[in-house]
Amino acid sequence: MRYLPGILPTVWLTNEGTVIEAHKAPSGNNLNYSIGRLADLNAEHNAHIEWHAMKKYDTGTFPRIVVNSGQVVVEAHKSETFDQLYFNIGVLDIDQGDIGWVEKSKRYDSGRHPSLGFGDPATLLEVHQADGAPALFYRVGEIA
Repeated sequence: MRYLPGILPTVWLTNEGTVIEAHKAPSGNNLNYSIGRLADLNAEHNAHIEWHAMKKYDTGTFPRIVVNSGQVVVEAHKSETFDQLYFNIGVLDIDQGDIGWVEKSKRYDSGRHPSLGFGDPATLLEVHQADGAPALFYRVGEIA
């Protein structure tokens, strides 16, 4: 089902059925997110997502997003014009369909194509490609 214009999507689904989706706008360099809830999963052919309004949160490309069981959201992306990587950290507000960002657009490394993984409750793994070389790098950290 079509739901928004965009490219380079990333999605996370919580155990409770909350969907967090981020993507790059089809033109320009805005990064946007939407939060929704799975609905009618037991109804044959009627399962769908009830979305809140889409919101802009940063600029860049190749967004990746993860959420832990404590509703902490971590997003990583590449700069639109340079091989620089940035992150955002926030807290998911499911009822409001929003993310309360507490760390915004912090540069953490150079490279491209970041990927994220959360080990609950707070271990975060980030892997990315080196800038201009066929090599991969990783970082392991804790989110308090």
